[in-house]
Amino acid sequence: TYYSRLVAYNSYGTSAPPVTSTAITTKGPPPLAPSALSATAISYSQVALEWSDNSGNEQSFKLERKKAGGAYVLLLSLTAGYTAYNDNNNIKPETVYYYRIRSFGDGGYSSYSNEVNVLIPTGPPVAPIISRLETVSASQINIFWSDESLNETGFKIERKTSAGLFQEITQVGADATSYSDNTLDSNTIYYYRVRAYNIYNGPYSGIFSAGTLPLPPNAPSNLTATAVSPVQVNISWQDTSSNEDGFAVESRKESEPNYYQIANLAANSASFSHMPVTQTTTYYYRVRAWNSVGMSGYSNDVSITTPSASSVTPIAPSNLTGTAVSSYQVNLSWQDNADNEEGFKIKRLSPGLEQFTEVGIVAANVISFSDTTLDDLSAYTYTVCAYNIAGASSPTNEITAETITSTWITISTTDRPTARWLHASAYDSERQKLVLFGGWENGYRDDTWLYDLPTGQAGGTNWVWQFSSNKPPGRRNHAMAYDESRKVVVLFGGMDSVSKNDTWEWDSTNWSEKNPVNKPPARGGHALAYDAQRQRIVLFGGVDSGTYLNDTWEWDGASWTNKNPANKPSARTGHNLTYDSASQKIILFGGTDAQLKNDTWEWDGANWTQLDPAVKPPERAYGKMVYDTLRQETILFGGQGAAGNLDDTWEWNGANWLQKTVINSPPGRYWHSMAYDSIRQKIIIFGGWNSPSNLDDTWEYP
Repeated sequence: TYYSRLVAYNSYGTSAPPVTSTAITTKGPPPLAPSALSATAISYSQVALEWSDNSGNEQSFKLERKKAGGAYVLLLSLTAGYTAYNDNNNIKPETVYYYRIRSFGDGGYSSYSNEVNVLIPTGPPVAPIISRLETVSASQINIFWSDESLNETGFKIERKTSAGLFQEITQVGADATSYSDNTLDSNTIYYYRVRAYNIYNGPYSGIFSAGTLPLPPNAPSNLTATAVSPVQVNISWQDTSSNEDGFAVESRKESEPNYYQIANLAANSASFSHMPVTQTTTYYYRVRAWNSVGMSGYSNDVSITTPSASSVTPIAPSNLTGTAVSSYQVNLSWQDNADNEEGFKIKRLSPGLEQFTEVGIVAANVISFSDTTLDDLSAYTYTVCAYNIAGASSPTNEITAETITSTWITISTTDRPTARWLHASAYDSERQKLVLFGGWENGYRDDTWLYDLPTGQAGGTNWVWQFSSNKPPGRRNHAMAYDESRKVVVLFGGMDSVSKNDTWEWDSTNWSEKNPVNKPPARGGHALAYDAQRQRIVLFGGVDSGTYLNDTWEWDGASWTNKNPANKPSARTGHNLTYDSASQKIILFGGTDAQLKNDTWEWDGANWTQLDPAVKPPERAYGKMVYDTLRQETILFGGQGAAGNLDDTWEWNGANWLQKTVINSPPGRYWHSMAYDSIRQKIIIFGGWNSPSNLDDTWEYP
């Protein structure tokens, strides 16, 4: 570094020196050029560069790169001392790159090194782009894509279903842009992806999906035709497909050259009734299935010739119903299914007889008849057939109707229990008194009442409160039954704040608690009935703390026995039990497990059997049911139905339920008590619930 300053002078002398001086530093020589530059392609995206550093005064190296035919540009600067560098800066496969390098220092740039070039090998191809999938048929989907690469050997197509994994299904050559996949299942969604490949696998395209079309349905088979009357032909066929949307039925007369469609039926149809058709005419039929894809082939053709009206018996009438409207009249009605009858014959099976007898004939197209030659309180069974010159049809269904003279009568008593519900009663036939205990009325009741004929009041009735020094605690939802062999009323269970499982007996003057070693679990809402044949009290079901029960127990006066039958009704509460002395079986009806029921069961002492009557009361719970020994029928009244309080009266004759048409029915109710007075042959109802009120009325029937 040199410093300088200037002074002026003349003949008088030299000027003073300046305050500042100028420093001038001289530069050294530029660094020596690097040498022995080499370039090696180590992948399709990276070049390894090496060189010799021939200088000790460089500050950096300037590495330059160009493509063939291009101009060099500075790639990057490297600090002094570097002799190698891996270039991965936007390297393109199948491209020639040129490199040179020089040093830089205080003295400026060195000259360039030797120039080198390197060819980059090929790399993986670019991902294709799927443009669309095209559903061609039930077995073919076409895939289309754009080729975004210049170096692929070909393309790999992969496929999967929604539940599967992708699998390669084929390879196609370079520059391909479509493929037809024609080995598919019908009506199935498929997913596709494509990638190009060379020595490398390129990245995948996006995933696209499409579904194959469903197949057209198979042709129906085994078409048959039957002339069931002069005006009706029934055809039937075998449905051989599972994917049809419907069936087209075609027909033509023998005199017509072309078929025409006469019906379009729903999927799974296998029959059709063609009417009206013309008598003594030959008809041809064929059927084919269809769906959204198209039509199946036709079934076999079939022909049938309709008979003349005079040669065919009429089709049987159906849906016979009957209603007793008085003590001597039953009204019948039915459905007329024929158009060639001359009339209808009405037949009746009277009580005590074994053969039906004809009781009336009505003209063609008449669909009702009133039988007015009946006895009161009698059950009659009817059937109807159509007839013409060719003969009689088969009969309708049989129905049974019972004439009525009965009515419910409200009883006025000088005294009576307070209004209540969920109480229980049983009839003591030995002492000819009805016994009522407990229930709910602003609290759990523990009072005992008797209902009988007061002395000196012919035809009158009365309620009498009965004092008992010992009695069950107050409760509701308990059950009672009269044990005829031991001549006591048996009470079991019920509820106050909790469910109970105590057993009590009433001997006409006092209650006594029984303490058997084994006894049913606590419950309420159960039912009791006395089996006179086996001399046992039978208990079934109930509820405890929201758990519905379906166990069967028997009480012999000393102990309870769990019967554990193999077959039994479902768990329930609010059902009814009574003993049918004609069949010597316990009858159970209805109840609820949060779903109202109307099933009928029989208990034979060993097992339960469900019955399947053609007619049955509507679903209900908390109605009451007793057995009328005079008419040998079970009587059901009231209960809680789907629409609220019920006030209907039904009778069970051992085979069928029959709704009674009664006069002056009690108001609808449930949670009432009902017992049968076998001496006076009366059914007695007391109290119950008719929202929003407790009831304290007494009714008798019939």
